[in-house]
Amino acid sequence: MINQFSVIRKSASSKENLSCKQLAILLFVYVNKIQASVKEYANLLGISKPAITRALDRLEECNFIQRKNHTTDRRMILITPTDDGQSYFDWLTDNPNGQTMTESIQTRS
Repeated sequence: MINQFSVIRKSASSKENLSCKQLAILLFVYVNKIQASVKEYANLLGISKPAITRALDRLEECNFIQRKNHTTDRRMILITPTDDGQSYFDWLTDNPNGQTMTESIQTRS
């Protein structure tokens, strides 16, 4: 999954200097629109918890995601989207040719 996003990395990384892994996580969060824990995202993406934590730290620095405490389990931290993250996601996925992101990636590779 992460490799297919390397094609859009040049244009995307020039805006916020994100790695492919960070972009993949960002896209996963905004495409799936689920509120999940760090552990759940690590399992869903097949990335180790330390690696996903570092990537989430960077996304949080950019104000693209927010960590929130779970309402009933204080040990659990949930990852939630932000307005800035939604704007960046919209910028990433906006394609003036009317293609979907997948079609655009396939065309560029």
